[in-house]
Amino acid sequence: MPAARSSATPAPGADATGIDDAPSSGLSVRSGAGTPGIPSDFQFTYYVDRMLALIESRWYKPPVTGSPRARVRFTIYRSGRLDGIVLEKSSGVPSFDRAALRALYAVNPLPPLPPAYGKTTLTVHLTFSE
Repeated sequence: MPAARSSATPAPGADATGIDDAPSSGLSVRSGAGTPGIPSDFQFTYYVDRMLALIESRWYKPPVTGSPRARVRFTIYRSGRLDGIVLEKSSGVPSFDRAALRALYAVNPLPPLPPAYGKTTLTVHLTFSE
């Protein structure tokens, strides 16, 4: 009988942070230059996958030209409540930035943080791109 995979184990193809977000979705928590999207001590890929799916389901992309990218920071409390939703880096397209922020307000609250996660909050830096 094969061993059950731990929920804290990164999925195959996950990046260095253990997070394997769907690059085609337009949402990304991957580390780039600067701040990582998810702290390295948060290894619950199933939670991140669910979070991205929920946010994407509420993100209504406005028609824009070019390839805008906006980064938003927010905090998830143990209960799943979002707070401190801030536009960290503007795309330069106000309607695109508003749509990104609106998606987070619409999805609030998210599911509660995993019980095995030892901290009371999780700060996320999420990039929205066309």
